[in-house]
Amino acid sequence: MDADIDWILSSVDGLTDEVQRLLISEWAEQKRYLPPELTSKPGMWDNNYAPYLVKPMNSMGPQSPVKKIIVMKGHQVCCTTGLLENPIGYTIDHYPCGVMYVNADEKLTKDSVELKIDKMIQYCDLKEKIKSQNKKKTGDTTEKKEFIGGFILSVGGRSPRRARTMSVRMLVIDEVEGLPAALGDDADTIEVFENRTSSFDETKKILILSTPLVKQTSIIEPLYLTGDQQKFFIPCPSCNERQYLRREGVKENGDKFAFDFKVDEKFNLIPESVVYICEHCGYPIKNHEKTWFLRRGVWVATATPTEMLTESYHIPSFLAPVGIFSWESMVQRWLRWWDVKNGRVKDIEKYRSFKNTVEGETWEERGSAPKFERVVQHRRAIYSRNEIKNSRILLETGSKILILTLAADIHKDRIDLEIVGWCRDGRSYSIDWRSLGGDTEDLRNPKSPWVKLSKIIEEETWKADDNEIYNVTITFIDAGYRTEFVYEFCNQYEMGVYPVFDRDTLPVNKTYKNLFMEGKNKLGNPFYSLNITTYKDRLAAWLRSDWNDGEKQPVGYPNYPSDYGDDFFRMYESEQKFEKKHKITKQRLGFYWQKIKPDNHAWACRVYGMAGLDFYAFNICTTELGLDGIVYDKFWTWLENQRAA
Repeated sequence: MDADIDWILSSVDGLTDEVQRLLISEWAEQKRYLPPELTSKPGMWDNNYAPYLVKPMNSMGPQSPVKKIIVMKGHQVCCTTGLLENPIGYTIDHYPCGVMYVNADEKLTKDSVELKIDKMIQYCDLKEKIKSQNKKKTGDTTEKKEFIGGFILSVGGRSPRRARTMSVRMLVIDEVEGLPAALGDDADTIEVFENRTSSFDETKKILILSTPLVKQTSIIEPLYLTGDQQKFFIPCPSCNERQYLRREGVKENGDKFAFDFKVDEKFNLIPESVVYICEHCGYPIKNHEKTWFLRRGVWVATATPTEMLTESYHIPSFLAPVGIFSWESMVQRWLRWWDVKNGRVKDIEKYRSFKNTVEGETWEERGSAPKFERVVQHRRAIYSRNEIKNSRILLETGSKILILTLAADIHKDRIDLEIVGWCRDGRSYSIDWRSLGGDTEDLRNPKSPWVKLSKIIEEETWKADDNEIYNVTITFIDAGYRTEFVYEFCNQYEMGVYPVFDRDTLPVNKTYKNLFMEGKNKLGNPFYSLNITTYKDRLAAWLRSDWNDGEKQPVGYPNYPSDYGDDFFRMYESEQKFEKKHKITKQRLGFYWQKIKPDNHAWACRVYGMAGLDFYAFNICTTELGLDGIVYDKFWTWLENQRAA
């Protein structure tokens, strides 16, 4: 009997009051299977494949004291799989609790659940754990999944009511840049969702990740700056010294490091030349060496967090594993916006995209009114209004004029309009600027400006120096003033002539067509709302672009005839970009353009002309070419083929 008691006492002494739990990274290697329909690298999860994810992944587990993890990332770096799906799978299987999963809107949330979370549950053999305690319910819907000890509640980021309904221990917000800065009448969108974790203050886990967008309105970058701003340092295969990857760099002695490549005599990339020059020894690191150096990389905090127990990580696409997004592919995208020959940016929109999606950094808008001195430089001595010199245009842009648009601005006593000729890649030549005088409430009088406008649309043609004949293809008319008269005029046309309205931002939960949205007036006729801020930003950038005669013009470069007066160009100074703030909280919500001088008509007409071109391109790409949206290379080729026919 005494021996039995001694055995029991010794056994009790050997017990521990600690719960042994797997790390999330350990669980992933044991349980996570990636199917071939979702990845080019199917099979069991291997932490060595994207080792930079191990630390932030484990910070989401109960062993780590960290409460908030912020990830600012490029694309193709496996973050969704590693940092979003793996912690949720771990929670269902190993450490159950309430989880709230948030995406930009209801549709994106539904798609993400079906394509990511449901697939993860299926292939990790977790399906049997998703059950409702209510026998009348399945416990497995897109909006909510129940399991013993917990649930996953999926919420669209624009749903303040559902965001307040439950307390959760884990909050995951995906692509936070797609959320509004303020939600309903609440102070801050992020706070609305973070408040759902307040009941679990000691054990909560908050993960927020996103590819960044515009610096001035970014949500992810300010959050990243509240953390320790960790960067992944990799060792050089030659000298073993650590460094973090960057697009360009220059040492104090003037030596360059970071990415390097060569082009051939036609300025095309030589793929095998792409290397990363070591900052310390100058060794040319190749893309295939990622397998070696990523496994030996370390995260280094570069700042002291301003919020307790907050880690933040920057993961550019430079770190993408071998076989996902190579350095060669990265440089190929680089050359879409960078003019190697002249050493300057050639496409500001593609540069913006590269900055966001590859470098994983915000784009800083330089939004301000274009200056007269800058805009007037686009006036060209080589042509006058109503002249189309395709022989010269072909040399300057790489194509002749392919299409004419007309944009009109309505006033009490006149209609202002601009006719623009467009070449490949949005390069343009203003053909004419006119003011059609007369009462715009008079649609029938032969001297009415409306009658004059109809004659331009229906009858007027322009003959180029190569005998090409042009007429107006698409007309956009500002319907913000004398709306009913604009409707009545446009209703005369079955297609090609449309009323449009300015919108600083388009309403949510609508069907979008690129940067415009279709609506119907009381008579059932279509009109279009334009995301006017985006078009004005684009135009301002194009007007700032430089060009040296004898070279190919940059993408979007605008040209104006020699006989446009200074008054025309001063109208481009008429609007200024301002910050928009929440009425109650004064938090920055975005930016908008506002008229600061009375005459903005030339500026407005050019913006409508740009939108008209996009509208026509969308319709051609979707109806004639069978595409899902605008693919401009194919659109320009289609126009060239139409001209050649």
